[in-house]
Amino acid sequence: SEGTFYLRGPADPTFIGGSRLRARFVDFYSNQEVRLISRDGISSTIKVSSYETMYQKVKSEKGLKIETSSGPKAFNGMLDGLMNWARAEGLLRGQRARGKERLTLKMRNHVSHASIYHILSPGDAVLGIRDMAEFINQLWGTPTPGGRIYPAPARREILTIGWDSSGARVGAGHANFSELDDPTWSWILLRGDFHDPDLTHFDARYNTTRFPSEYIWGPGSKLEAASWISLNQPEPDTVELVDRLFVIHHQESRLFLPQEPAVAAGLSPDERRGKWYLVRADASNDAFYCIRSRLDVDPGHANGCFCPVEILAKGSWRHVERRLLELTPKLRPWLPPDVKVKSSWMPRFVEVATISPT
Repeated sequence: SEGTFYLRGPADPTFIGGSRLRARFVDFYSNQEVRLISRDGISSTIKVSSYETMYQKVKSEKGLKIETSSGPKAFNGMLDGLMNWARAEGLLRGQRARGKERLTLKMRNHVSHASIYHILSPGDAVLGIRDMAEFINQLWGTPTPGGRIYPAPARREILTIGWDSSGARVGAGHANFSELDDPTWSWILLRGDFHDPDLTHFDARYNTTRFPSEYIWGPGSKLEAASWISLNQPEPDTVELVDRLFVIHHQESRLFLPQEPAVAAGLSPDERRGKWYLVRADASNDAFYCIRSRLDVDPGHANGCFCPVEILAKGSWRHVERRLLELTPKLRPWLPPDVKVKSSWMPRFVEVATISPT
């Protein structure tokens, strides 16, 4: 009927995604040989000239693993095996996207073997097509600008945040001061997203904004800020929105907000006491809520969880730092001034109710 699309079985994006994964698998190896490892640990190679040849091989011998750049991975030739392979080779990215991929796998049989039509609105159908376009773009190494699943790096502008002497009034915007700006206010400069809903909670040492932000200068007067900009000419940059690294400090009953690795690396030895976590996540809140739930012994985290995060290391700062330097060998400590927006009510730590044994 008018205003509705009817989709059935293979017309669903999960089926299309499977065909694109097979095509990407063949394109990735380009007639080269791939190493397979049997259950007994015996290695063999097969030339990837077509996916049918590869599928017949893994179908005839159960329990095979495929050698990837991340090590051997279980591979059954089906959609789940292809998804895991694509992740292992770095073709798919993002922690929240990983959860969507798991959901896709669970829905696959229901969709592929459905005996009824799926009735979707035009908006739902367009959204499904958009998501599939992002998936295909990412498989071939092209993240989508403005994407909601596999977004491209975002541009950060030079912004300013100012507040009055009492901290009751606050303003934020692009760093182009005018005669209308109050000369008695204090101002800071940062790189960030002008549309960030949490911009006025900015903290130079902790991740309190929705999107990645970075301290540049301040606080100081309007005249000092304008003079610094004129002299130094700071430029906008781009920053990744997914698979970001955060470090989280847990000392006694306090769990601190996530910090950028370079900031934590610049802390004094006294500030590094306690336990640390190195977490990969798309957003700082994802990392913080997962660690907090684990420490509070949340029932949903008793036997693992489905949070969109990866805990890469935990323990003393020295232990976490070793892992951090393996992942980012060019990391340089950088501790900005202890500056935050005066009117922000965002705390830097919370009290953990129950200390988890893990």
